[in-house]
This record gives sequence, structure tokens and C-alpha cells, in this order.
Amino acid sequence: MNIHIATISGADRELNFITDVSLFEEPESWRLIISDKIGYRQVNGPDSLEFVRLEILLVNDYFDRFTAGDLIFLLNGVGVARRFKPKELIKKIPMLKDGEQTVPEIYYDVFLDRNKDKWISFGIKDRIERRGQIAESMYRIEKMEQILDELDSRMSAIGNKSLTEAQIEDYLSFQDEVQELEKYYTGPEWKVDLELDDKGEFPSYLKRGVLSEDGVYNALVNNDEILNELL
Repeated sequence: MNIHIATISGADRELNFITDVSLFEEPESWRLIISDKIGYRQVNGPDSLEFVRLEILLVNDYFDRFTAGDLIFLLNGVGVARRFKPKELIKKIPMLKDGEQTVPEIYYDVFLDRNKDKWISFGIKDRIERRGQIAESMYRIEKMEQILDELDSRMSAIGNKSLTEAQIEDYLSFQDEVQELEKYYTGPEWKVDLELDDKGEFPSYLKRGVLSEDGVYNALVNNDEILNELL
């Protein structure tokens, strides 16, 4: 089970950011992922980008033992909890139990290395941080995967059906994202990501169908055929 919980964006005088929060089910754990794309504004010189990816491995029975309040406490430890309300989280995560925080708070950051011996009491098995090119490539791959999945879904929904003008307009409105996917597939970033994948740099859970030449190529060809019929 893969759940996209939220995309959060913001900006101030010094930086702008986009944060994706997702949850992945694995055989023996849940992986809570907070992926940040941060743009820093420079007074003298070009702006800079930083990619940071935090992966929190939760115990496999986390949602049997802990509540929405407990999950918000963990999210607070990585600076995104204030964006969520318990009821909003429960809508996104159906197996999440309603309720206040059940585990005791500590007055310092639960994710500090010196607190590792306390992690298990909060349902945490491990915390992984990725930065630099790996984090950037994973952020990019996941974004392109979302576009490819949405394109495949839209093309399947069309099939041989007769579309209304509104449905045609909706399909055409998605072409900006398709162009973004094509630019990625035909550009240098795709080659960088493919090379990292060939070296085994990505974790096994990362979905990366966009690194398959045939998958993206066939989707783009099918999209062109549909556009020729619609226009």
C-alpha cells in the first residue's frame, strides 16, 4: 500500500520549499517519507537548490498500537506536524486510529541519535537521511512516476469511448505534465537517474517505471495517437 499524504509548499524572503509526505507499506515495517526540495535565495549569486529526504521506518504493527496524536508527534519531529489535523490524517490513512498522543513527550528532539534507545517506544525502528544527488534523483523519479501513472490512467479511461467537449478539454489540459515527462525522458536527467539505478543506488521500494525505455516511450506514442484523434 502506497499513500500520498500531502504536498506542502511555502516561501519567505530566504527560501521556498516543496515537501511531499508519503507512507509506504513494507513486509515488516511502514516507511514514512518526508521529501524536501528547498530553494535558497542568494543576495549575491544564483539561487541554490537542496534536496533532503527523511525516511522513518515504523514498526509493522504501528497502526494497531498508536494513534493520530502519536503520528502527529512524529511529524512534529521533522517540522511538518503543524500542517496536519488528526481528522485530515485519518481521511488519508484509513487504518490510523483517532485519539490523543499516547506515548510520553520528551523535551528534546526524539530523532537525535542520542535518543535511539527510546525510538522503539515511539514505534520507530530506524531513521534514514538522504541528501544530494540521490535525494534529488529520488524526488525527480517519484514526480515523473506520478505523471506517468496519471497519463496511463487517463489513456485507459478514454479507450474507444466518445468524449464530451469537457472531457477532451480535461485531457488536453494534462499535456503540460506530459511535456514535462517527455523533456525528462529525452534529457540528461533521465540518464543520470538510470546510471544511479544501474549502480544499485536506490532502495528496493522505489517505484521507477520511468527508467524503463519502453514504458515511457510507449506511453508518449499512445498519447500522440490520442491527440491526433482529438484534434
